[in-house]
Amino acid sequence: MSETPSTNFSMIHAASSEGQVSYARHCNVIQPVVAKRISFYKSGDPQFSGIQMVVNPRSFKTFDALLDNLSKKVPLPFGVRNISTPRGIHSITKLEDLEDGRSYICSHRKKIKPIDLEKARQKPLPWQSSRPVSARRRAAQMARAKDFGLGYRELPAVVQTPRKLLVFKNGDPRTRQPIILSRKITQNFEAFLDHLTELMQYPVVKLYTTDGRKVPSLQAVILSSGAVVAAGREPFKPGNYDLQKYLLSDHLPRTSRHIYPKGQAKPQGRKNGNWKVSITTSELPCAGTSSQIYIVLYGHHRSSAPIYLYGIGGNVFQEGREDIFTLKTGNIGQLHKIRIGHSNSGLSPAWHCKEIKLQNLFSGEKFHIPVCRWLAQDREDGEICRELPVFQKGQPILPVTVYEVRVTTGERWNAGTESRVYISIYGEKGDTGSRQLFRSKNPKKFLKGQTDIFSLEAVHLGYLYKIVIAHDGLGSGTGWFLDDIVIKDPTTDLEYAFLCHRWLDHGEDDGEIIRELYPSDNSTFFGRQKLELQRKEAWAAESWKLRKGNTLQFYNRLSGGFVRLHPDGTIDALGEKTDKNGLFDVVIKRGNICIFQSHQTRNLSLGLDNISGMATGKANSGVSSELRVLYLPNRCAILESVMVPGHIVAFNCQGKVADESTDSYAGLSKEFVIYAKGVFHNSAVVLLTTSLCQALTLRSDGSCSGAGNQSEESHWKVHKISSGVCMFESVKNSRMFLRIKNGHCDGRGTGDVDCHFKIQKNLENGSISLESVKSTGLFVGLLPDGQTKPVLYIKDTSVFFYPQVIQFGRGKPMGTSATASQQEEKARELGNQVEAASQCMAHSPFHTPASTEIRNTSTTDRILLSDDEWQVLVLTGNTGTQANVTLWVYGDKGVTGPLLLGKDNKEQLFLPRKEDEFQIQVKNIGKIFKIRIGHDGTSQQPEWSLQMVTMQHLKSGKTLNFVANKCLSRIQGDGDIVCELPVEEDGKAIFPIVRYDVNVYTGQLKEAETTSAIYLCLYGERGDSGIRLLHKSDMPIKFQRGQIDKFQVEAVSLGKLQKVLLLCKATDLSQYWYCEKVIVREPMKELESIFNCERWLPFMSQGIIHSEIELYPQEMQINHQPKMQEEANDGDWKITVVTGDYEKAGTTATVSLYAYGEKRSSGPIILGSGKHQLFNPNSADIFKINLRDVGELYKIRIEHDNSGKDPGWYLEEIKMEEIATGEVFSLIVDCWITENEDDGDSCKEIAINRPNKKSLPLVVYEIHVYTGSKLGAETDSNVLINLFGTRGDSGKRRLHQSKNNQVKFRQGQVDVFFIRAVSLGELKKVLISHDGTGPGGQWIIQVKTAEDSPKAGECKRTLVIYGSKGKSKDLILSPRNPGQVCFLPGTTDEFLIEVGDVGDVYKIRVSCDDLPGFEGWHLKSFHIEESQTKQEMNFDCSCWFSRENGELVKEFPAETKDQNPLPVVNYIVSVYTGDQWGAETFANVYITLYGKRGDSGARKLYQSLKKGELFQRNKLDLFIVEAVSLSHLEKVLLAHDGEGYGAGLYLKMITIQESKNPNIEWVFPCWNWLDSHLGAYVTVSELKTIGKRLICSPEQPLINGHGSWIVDIIGSGLSTKEEMMELSLVFYGHLNHKKLTLHMTENGAQIKDELEGIGSLYKLQVSGRSIQLNRSWHLDTVNLRHMGSTLEMWLIFDYWFRSNEEDCVELPILISGQDPLPVTRLKIPKLFMYFLWIIKMTSYH
Repeated sequence: MSETPSTNFSMIHAASSEGQVSYARHCNVIQPVVAKRISFYKSGDPQFSGIQMVVNPRSFKTFDALLDNLSKKVPLPFGVRNISTPRGIHSITKLEDLEDGRSYICSHRKKIKPIDLEKARQKPLPWQSSRPVSARRRAAQMARAKDFGLGYRELPAVVQTPRKLLVFKNGDPRTRQPIILSRKITQNFEAFLDHLTELMQYPVVKLYTTDGRKVPSLQAVILSSGAVVAAGREPFKPGNYDLQKYLLSDHLPRTSRHIYPKGQAKPQGRKNGNWKVSITTSELPCAGTSSQIYIVLYGHHRSSAPIYLYGIGGNVFQEGREDIFTLKTGNIGQLHKIRIGHSNSGLSPAWHCKEIKLQNLFSGEKFHIPVCRWLAQDREDGEICRELPVFQKGQPILPVTVYEVRVTTGERWNAGTESRVYISIYGEKGDTGSRQLFRSKNPKKFLKGQTDIFSLEAVHLGYLYKIVIAHDGLGSGTGWFLDDIVIKDPTTDLEYAFLCHRWLDHGEDDGEIIRELYPSDNSTFFGRQKLELQRKEAWAAESWKLRKGNTLQFYNRLSGGFVRLHPDGTIDALGEKTDKNGLFDVVIKRGNICIFQSHQTRNLSLGLDNISGMATGKANSGVSSELRVLYLPNRCAILESVMVPGHIVAFNCQGKVADESTDSYAGLSKEFVIYAKGVFHNSAVVLLTTSLCQALTLRSDGSCSGAGNQSEESHWKVHKISSGVCMFESVKNSRMFLRIKNGHCDGRGTGDVDCHFKIQKNLENGSISLESVKSTGLFVGLLPDGQTKPVLYIKDTSVFFYPQVIQFGRGKPMGTSATASQQEEKARELGNQVEAASQCMAHSPFHTPASTEIRNTSTTDRILLSDDEWQVLVLTGNTGTQANVTLWVYGDKGVTGPLLLGKDNKEQLFLPRKEDEFQIQVKNIGKIFKIRIGHDGTSQQPEWSLQMVTMQHLKSGKTLNFVANKCLSRIQGDGDIVCELPVEEDGKAIFPIVRYDVNVYTGQLKEAETTSAIYLCLYGERGDSGIRLLHKSDMPIKFQRGQIDKFQVEAVSLGKLQKVLLLCKATDLSQYWYCEKVIVREPMKELESIFNCERWLPFMSQGIIHSEIELYPQEMQINHQPKMQEEANDGDWKITVVTGDYEKAGTTATVSLYAYGEKRSSGPIILGSGKHQLFNPNSADIFKINLRDVGELYKIRIEHDNSGKDPGWYLEEIKMEEIATGEVFSLIVDCWITENEDDGDSCKEIAINRPNKKSLPLVVYEIHVYTGSKLGAETDSNVLINLFGTRGDSGKRRLHQSKNNQVKFRQGQVDVFFIRAVSLGELKKVLISHDGTGPGGQWIIQVKTAEDSPKAGECKRTLVIYGSKGKSKDLILSPRNPGQVCFLPGTTDEFLIEVGDVGDVYKIRVSCDDLPGFEGWHLKSFHIEESQTKQEMNFDCSCWFSRENGELVKEFPAETKDQNPLPVVNYIVSVYTGDQWGAETFANVYITLYGKRGDSGARKLYQSLKKGELFQRNKLDLFIVEAVSLSHLEKVLLAHDGEGYGAGLYLKMITIQESKNPNIEWVFPCWNWLDSHLGAYVTVSELKTIGKRLICSPEQPLINGHGSWIVDIIGSGLSTKEEMMELSLVFYGHLNHKKLTLHMTENGAQIKDELEGIGSLYKLQVSGRSIQLNRSWHLDTVNLRHMGSTLEMWLIFDYWFRSNEEDCVELPILISGQDPLPVTRLKIPKLFMYFLWIIKMTSYH
């Protein structure tokens, strides 16, 4: 059999050995492979543009492999677990179910959220988008990468001579473009990417080399090997990017040109890259694989891309098989190693490879590589990838090395991850490829503060120069804080250290989940670098204590006492906490250099003797009292002399000052824990930090996390209750307190005793612990993911919090008294408050949260400044303001703002002739070229005279001066309250200030004028003008009908104008505005920019109201449409709807359009509503719709919903223009569309008249509707009908005008209706329905809320009514009028709802949603009344709805005069979780009980009567479900929502007891998984009962078959004594079985037997054959009672025995305390039953 060459796409086909006869283990005949082109979309996300894939047996051998592949491409939280048809009706479970050319929805849940596929498909071409990926945005991204140390440094790159470069499209090597690298297109990297975007016709954001390495700069492009891969935002896609195939004759950079002797042929590079590869799979059991195999070849020149090896005509890589492939790799040079691996997909991915043979088809060189290794995650070392060196002379060229990889996860809360982590190691001899860190030496990987050790086998890489580490972002805990990675090379015995200390998290840091790390020079430098980083973080976290005026204490860890300075100048470390001599006041000199003045003896300070180096008391003025504070990573400080570096404050273990002669010098302690006084004074604002960069944060749902940012969300206000007891109130969410209640710790407290905490100080580390006053012994603790939880005190970091004062409280500092310096103390304390309130937080340099409000700052304490810190000085003129002042800063790479310049006391800001100082952060905006500053015009003094703004970079000292001299006032000057100021260089502005003349044209339409506020924003090449209020017009009254208003907008020159944004803030319909156009002129230039609008503002489009619109210049109108509409795509149509010129021709209804084509119909397209200034008399409204894939149009239907005050509409004409072809259709209507005119129809159909093609006729269909003669057959509801034919449908039409009867749809009546529609061809079916309105459907509901009920919070209340004919749907009790508040204490609310006919009501169910902030609801009573029959019922409820006091679902029985109410029963539900690995779940579990009297509704199982976590492995959980009695239980429905990690549940069984009969329990066995990937692949299970059993007392002995049994058989179906049923009952025990036979002539029978010798019963089998019975017989139940004990059970068979057939059924025995055996339903084919019958007949003969 010949070999099969590969294609150009690395699609490698298998072939058998050359020249040999094909055996069974080789491929025989190549079968054609059917490929399907499928589009996949994301559930509920119309912005996701879809993925187009080719699906065939080669690409995906199993359905699971397809799901795994889609999970990498479709961003879903738990991967793709479900594929459904677009409407979610059918789920796809097999590859065969996928249809070619169809679209499907991907979801991670069973239920999908449908999307508008048309909208998802209508994405604009990216290179024509009105908002492309700009060079500014790309530059901002790269600048951000630089700031985080991940970027590159762009070196000057100059193209000396033009060179040729081949550009491939990512993932598609067939799409390629050769370009010449010239100076014109290589000015900078951004311009080069823009050039490639235009050339490749798709947005190019990133470049890669052909082997997948990122090309970060223009210099790297110039020095590349001659080919690059252009990509968008997607990752690199491997492919056969063969450079030699396309650039053989070109001179490439960094390659030499070969000269060949005359007459000698040039070597063929393409042939040199052809390889024959033979791979042999071992003959071991299960050695074959279902996974996809790939191979990478490494040569001295380069490596190939990963090449996937596919076969045709049979499965490849199976046991004992040799597969041969032909590869095209290009010239990679001399081969030195290969990498082979697989994708770990399919049902059996494990693979055992025996050997690999390679042959260079050009040179004939052969290589034989023995393997004999498993590639499997559950075999050997768990690797699914192997690197193998090439052998020469029987020896490998390079050694195989097992690298030791030590990965350290950071100490921050929630630092761990459950995602899959991958690493790629790069060395001078190649790389390892991407490897998953799969098998750690720890039981669980990547936990907080843990070091995981992995082994990674690879061909020796030589010197390592970088690694790439990443994770897949999947799983419940996706973020990861990586500290460092150390790799040990056992071959050279070298260690490489890679410091990271950053987040790999979409929601933290820069949002990246991949890092490129480089090794430190040596281990010493690495240790020093890591230590320095930790010290910086410790300084940022602790330096707040060193603010000027703070009072401190120094705790010595060795002596266990506080440092004291006695009046005589002696010092020791033996003080108590309350010792006044141990208090020191902070005097800051500079930076971290301080003087610590004794609080008691004010002429002395803590210092060091210059000669002896011993600690002593020093005079305040002496230089020797200056100490440098050095923080260690453990938050302890070292106090070093400034005058004599190296002299350190130290004490021995006895607390004495230490010197070199001290005996215990070796045990001397130099570390101090610094305590600040007054931290928890009343009204103080503090951070409770949990790590150096994290703090306790209150989340929006009321929960708390210790992994929050140290920002305003983490600020807590202290409420002091008593000495050492405080409450903590969130500053951002007032009246929400930290609390411990009912085993939970959260921030939903209301200030009661649950919120009281005793503060325990931990002297050894400077932390505190918060102990609940109410629940003594419980502390606020943290789980590894940072979530708060009450815990017992165990002296670990989970209960340690490090307070940090933001603003000091009003309490007097402890240890002080009324002295002569009391006024000085108060002044100092006040200064502390002001300074603390205004000072920016000293955050880690690696993480600085953004702030929108900038506080007034002082000039002190500027330590460890970052590159983003700027000081802003604002000088006010003669007029100050109290309005809110805002600042924007513009750079060439972005903009920062708006920044609110404010502080707590506004009265102290922007005073006349005063200068205010602020500190801001300006990140990643490049070189600053202008600012915008203004105020909002609020307060009593909105006018403001601005003199000057100065910005100074705190680190470099660079200063930018902005001279303003402007009055920002609505009533003075030019009426503007915002001004823009450019940067000046050499005394000249780099861009001029321009006054743009803006002419706004209001249209001529009726009521086009407006009094609403109109805003405008200009956009140009250099940013925007900001949104400006068009305030001062040249006309006395602005925006009048037909008027032109002239305004001036002053801004720093924007360059060429690109668009204008208009915003109209109209509050009602009378304020709507019709804008015709906007013309903008720039003075001193003749050009003007015209921006056409021609529409109402606000306006409705696609059912959404828009208040703003983007307008583009006339020359750009072709490629730009308004902001809310899509770009012009294939299938776009322009629709013009002309309303007639009658007085009331317009409509207030919502208008929809349907388009019908040869392929399909469009469905309803909402054009808009007349309530929003559309469809006015004598007007033409223009819309753009997309009808792609509809085919050639043959008709349209236009209709309205008959809503509003005046829905009648006279439609004159519809014009349709296909934008792509220019084809226009004019459809004349000229008639009323209303129920009161013409034919009374609210919809019209019009046929499309095409040239040279006859249009379809308009047909009048006569419809006869026959109402039945049964009692109650009539209806007053609105009846709808839809006719379906071979040419589409008529749409739903309301049958509202009967031609022969005045009152329609009466009992026994025939009604005649007429419908006009474009011919439907041959009719196929009709669809008739009604809307359920009319008499018998409306109910008046009165709900009374008790007076002691809390105030109504945000909560959805739902009602369900049960009657003899069924139940209602979920009825939401919502207010009739917007803004109305219901369920207030002591009020009665009335609701009118549509229910339908449910018969006689016997119960109702009321439920509340458990939303954050819902405090509960005290329901007093319910009163319901049917509006027609006047059926009334009262429900005396008097119950609380609260998660704390019980369930949020309650049922109430109806009480009438004729019948007593049904009892309310407590059902005790026992849920048995199985003893399987992974059986537990953390998902939310719900249960619904079903009985003969309805159901209980879905109830959440959240509070078990058993202690411990819910639904854990091999655990029993007990729940109480309260419901109106359901009578005989029939089934239960158990489900979970699939949320959380490990959502799957293995359920053993459920048993249910009733409170009225607790000795009986119903049994519902399951013995299966509720998991979307296991068992039946569902998360919902319906369990039917198999019976009930009597619960025996614990002393009841087990029955082993001894004693008498009474068996009662109950059935139905025997009506006469001539009919007979022959039954056989077989009792199975663990020793034997026994058969009892009886003939039944009645529906009930009883037998009695000893059942001796069979042992313990475990199942009962019943078989039967009907004798003289012409119909089926039903076996209901079998009741078993044991006479020697109280053992009793009822087995519910519920089985039909068919006539003249022999049937069999069996159930397990139900004995109390024993698990019943699983029940399995097996289907036996009839042919097999026929064989059994033959065997049976043969045995008779």
